[in-house]
Amino acid sequence: MKRIAMSLAALALAASAASADKVSENLPGEFGEGVLDCSSAVLLTCGGAGSGTNGPGGTVALYGCTTLDYDGISEFVYEICVGGPGDLTVDMTYAHSSYNDLDLFVLGSCDPSDCLDFDAATSGFETVTIPGAGAGTYYAVVDGWAGRADGTPHDLTVRCSAPCNTPVEETTWGAVKSIYADN
Repeated sequence: MKRIAMSLAALALAASAASADKVSENLPGEFGEGVLDCSSAVLLTCGGAGSGTNGPGGTVALYGCTTLDYDGISEFVYEICVGGPGDLTVDMTYAHSSYNDLDLFVLGSCDPSDCLDFDAATSGFETVTIPGAGAGTYYAVVDGWAGRADGTPHDLTVRCSAPCNTPVEETTWGAVKSIYADN
């Protein structure tokens, strides 16, 4: 009987350790779940607009500015270049219903824990303004709350006072990088 009790205790300890390892693997920077993929982000600057569709999948469940759950829907990412100081406003529209609930996040980097602000309205129109945003790169992320947004299209616009110049193609890599020309 002692041997069974010891085996059960060892099994419980091993399961607890495995669970702790799994949590730490899924929490980069001690926050969120998974890693935000910004490699195919749509590049925008002031006055720019984009559109996309959120589908199943996704890797990020938590953002640094809310405790709401975003697991189960793919994140749609926009990289926004701001050329100088001033307010940065990002607007998003989509057809809202009980099965389509998209939310908008503005991040200071490609890290879900670096969330500057978000809008989780349920009206089909979301807007986030970052007052006095400095020059640099920001990320707007469209994600579906509680797994609700499979196949939902959205439109996004960016307003700010100082646009960046056009992206420069890095010829040695053959791809557009997040570097902007001063022309």
